[in-house]
Amino acid sequence: MSDVAHCPCCGAVAKVTRDEHGAPVTFKAIQDEELLRKVQQLKKALAKFIGPKDSDSSASE
Repeated sequence: MSDVAHCPCCGAVAKVTRDEHGAPVTFKAIQDEELLRKVQQLKKALAKFIGPKDSDSSASE
């Protein structure tokens, strides 16, 4: 998973790029479409890990 941080110049959410060879750290802004796609991927992964919600069990309590 990529590193994400707030850009120190503009405050936007950005991917952090680091180089092992001593190059300066760079920030690449994350576009809204890309961000939404990543959130959807996380939701799907969590749904597989946790499993479907049991709406019947919460109603009986």
